[in-house]
Amino acid sequence: MGDDPPSGFGVEGIPRVRNRAVLAATTRVRGDVEDPVEPLWRAAEKHVCSSVTAVTTMPRTHTLWAAGYDDVLIVSRDRGDGWESVHSNARRYLRALRFIDDRHGCAAGWRAMLYISDRGRTCSPHDSFPGIEALAFVDGVGIAVGWTGGILRTVDRALTWHPMRSRTRARLRDVWIHDSLEAITVGEQGTVLASGDGGRTWRSGRIGTSVDLRAIGFVNRQHRWIACGEGMIAGTNDGGRTWHARYGNAGRGLFSSVVFADARTGWALGSGLGVGYAPISRTNDGRSTWQPEFSGSINPLYAVTVVPGRICAGSSGSCEGKERVEGTRPESGS
Repeated sequence: MGDDPPSGFGVEGIPRVRNRAVLAATTRVRGDVEDPVEPLWRAAEKHVCSSVTAVTTMPRTHTLWAAGYDDVLIVSRDRGDGWESVHSNARRYLRALRFIDDRHGCAAGWRAMLYISDRGRTCSPHDSFPGIEALAFVDGVGIAVGWTGGILRTVDRALTWHPMRSRTRARLRDVWIHDSLEAITVGEQGTVLASGDGGRTWRSGRIGTSVDLRAIGFVNRQHRWIACGEGMIAGTNDGGRTWHARYGNAGRGLFSSVVFADARTGWALGSGLGVGYAPISRTNDGRSTWQPEFSGSINPLYAVTVVPGRICAGSSGSCEGKERVEGTRPESGS
């Protein structure tokens, strides 16, 4: 197998384009009551000519990091207004990016893994694994998931990784770890795997659908959401014993990422699949109600993270973000 990713890797057949790669938006919360003013999304990064497929926040610093195709690894220290490149020398397609603490992290993708140390000043090539889609860390324990049911686990803060048995060949797209014991990963054709021993062993779960499951959004131990294909968002209020479906964008694309700013306020983002603007749906109750929100982006939105007052999403050719000024509403058609 060559160095290029297999057909369909990463962007679901949508060609890379040379335009904005990051969208950013701002939301303000007064106590636990979400400001009702609709936020505006705007392009935040003008210099990245590739797709940004992973965005995350460094713990305790509010520093934004983004990674993507063609060795893209960028950092923003002002909540997404300005970005600077980090020379990773990966020369690969990066799909996943997470930090272990406020100094160390990992970026990974197709035949590439980078160990980020000293708050990003050093990026060292790590062991090469074929096709990582997502990473998660807690208390030094880390899990990586990806192609053909691959699961890797580390207990030494990403210095060494070991393969775990998943009993599936499905492509795993996201992973979430709550503590050093409880973990969940989701993927193609409704695949759900859960672990109760920190990722050592995995058991199959079901949420009642065969659509692709693409991302996990954590509210608390009992309340979780999964972004799905076909414009569906699946949620649980009992820790995963039962699931219910919500169609925040039925028939108009798919969701590929979901994030919560607090226990009530969350967003699901994705791709319009060439039929219009990238879909965004939002909940203000954290439970059952999801409403469409206008993104203004014709490019797919791949990943999303939150810093105080701002949401930042990776896009095809840029990072995008959303900013909101309290007490004003955008003009019609703006």
